[in-house]
Amino acid sequence: MKEKTKLFKMIATIVCIMIVLTMFSTYSFASVADDAKATITINKLEQGINLTAYKITTVNFHDNQFAEPQFVWVEQVKTWLESNETYKIYASDMEKFDEDMEDNAANTKAFYSALTEAIKSGDITGLTTKETTASGTLGYGGYPEKDEELTATAQFTDLEMGSYLIFVNGGYRVYEPVIVNAYPQASGGDYTLPAFSADVKSSTPTISKTVNGAHKDSVSTKDVINYEITADVPTYLPNTTAKAYYISDKLDTGLVLNKDSIKVYGKKGTETLLTKDTHYTLTTENAKRPVADANQDVTFSINFNYDQISQYDQIIVRYEAGLDTTVQPGTGYSNKAFLDYNNDPYVDTSFNTQETGTDGDTDPDKEPDPDRPDEDVTVYTYGMEVTKVDKANTQTKLPGAEFALSIKDSGTKLKFTKTADGTYYLSNDGVENMVVGADGVLRIYGLDEEIYTLEETKAPNGYNLASEKKDITIADKNLDGVLDSDTNGVTEFEFTNSQGFQLPVTGGIGTTIFVACGIVFLGIGIGLMFVAIKKRNVK
Repeated sequence: MKEKTKLFKMIATIVCIMIVLTMFSTYSFASVADDAKATITINKLEQGINLTAYKITTVNFHDNQFAEPQFVWVEQVKTWLESNETYKIYASDMEKFDEDMEDNAANTKAFYSALTEAIKSGDITGLTTKETTASGTLGYGGYPEKDEELTATAQFTDLEMGSYLIFVNGGYRVYEPVIVNAYPQASGGDYTLPAFSADVKSSTPTISKTVNGAHKDSVSTKDVINYEITADVPTYLPNTTAKAYYISDKLDTGLVLNKDSIKVYGKKGTETLLTKDTHYTLTTENAKRPVADANQDVTFSINFNYDQISQYDQIIVRYEAGLDTTVQPGTGYSNKAFLDYNNDPYVDTSFNTQETGTDGDTDPDKEPDPDRPDEDVTVYTYGMEVTKVDKANTQTKLPGAEFALSIKDSGTKLKFTKTADGTYYLSNDGVENMVVGADGVLRIYGLDEEIYTLEETKAPNGYNLASEKKDITIADKNLDGVLDSDTNGVTEFEFTNSQGFQLPVTGGIGTTIFVACGIVFLGIGIGLMFVAIKKRNVK
């Protein structure tokens, strides 16, 4: 009986082993081969546009498992990183890179923007690339103004495992680069290489503007004001016929354009100075925007030859302007730039327009964009009004006095141009001494933020020259045209004069003269006294 039991146990064991062996022989675990290829699909595109994928990292994956480090920069990117002061720490420390980029959108955007610029400018060359074209239902006749109209997709196949920086090279919108990591994914204790996909972000071409490198600034009437316009270049597909591209600018009255200062650049990583009449034509007399129904005069307009600028990502226009002697203190002087371009590449009259600012439209539901504030770029200038009065009776105004204004820190005396109404504006050439008007008021306009010193150089008739000097602070912390010390852009104050004899200031040269004269007269008196005594004794 015991022998039968042993036999049954042995048979059961053998059966179990056979079942297990059968399972192994009919089933094998999934694995990813070292040379497995990946597929990447990019969504939210326009039909017919081209895409290029640049391989920037390789994956350290062998025998169905990762080794450290899991990702390695391709040699060309590593070389660029080593020469970049900001990012060289990442050249050999991928773990540090992951730490700094994880959950930090600002760091990630800055890094990949720098990498994109390095590739586009040619600082990084020789990368492995692959190209493809988007297919979908949106044809050339339909311009995709809404995101939901972007229904085309593009697919990269047969890609080596790694990280890819993908550029969208065509289209009527402006597309951001997209990063896709194509590497094995853990699944059920093993690895698979799934199909990867990503949505690309895009927008219509934009235009932005700065004044003196900012959105607003304070200036004087002798300053050179530097403006810069930056506009995206859309990519028109081959064989399109309507490729108009204009940049225009309209300055407020009070702003004067320096026509000879206009310079135009194309930017693709680095800037290239463009040539007038080759890359573009410039109109500064009777200029108008090209949009037929706008009928809008502008200060200047630039009409670009698209085929000459199509290789650039952006156009940059720089120019200089100044304030004339009609500007009023505290008033903001603005200007607006326009980008007009064909949005239907087969219809010459089809224009889409982008412009800088929105004329104060501050929609509370709109997400603020620091690069495109809700008003036009603006400059402010300020002034002071000095009322000259009798010290004994401040109701008595005193015309005819003269003043000079200087910078307090440097002592530099300023020059001014006098307008027909008697107002003085700061200028590079002019007079230093300003005369108080018949109404007893001296108006000094066109001043920038500064601490000034006001000094009387000639007294009114019948009055003593004022010995005091006044320090006047012009400051506008909020840059809104309202001085910190006042309710508008003009600081107002009185400057008094006295009549009658006025002793010289103690310690001044006048005291010295009086003392010297007194000593002389005293000496003469003593001498005469001795002469008189001598004559008396002789008698």
